[in-house]
Amino acid sequence: MATLTGSSSGLSMHLETTEPGLQVYSGASFDEGPRIGLGGQPYGPYSGVALEPQVWPDSINQQGFPSAVLRKGQTYRHVSRYVFQRED
Repeated sequence: MATLTGSSSGLSMHLETTEPGLQVYSGASFDEGPRIGLGGQPYGPYSGVALEPQVWPDSINQQGFPSAVLRKGQTYRHVSRYVFQRED
């Protein structure tokens, strides 16, 4: 689904999932002032990224998209796996 690689560290994170879509959050909304993170480190806009596997956000309105409706008695299951590697 996605791969992120740190240019200086050589560390890669691979995301594998059974979901058809991916929502990506860039941290752009951190513009209302710094957020304090680990060790007191301030995080500003674009200081991080989040990957959220899911069905397509507009699938309820699109005939050709996988259904996002879960009916009474149905079970929803998906698998997401994050694999980390260091490129040497």
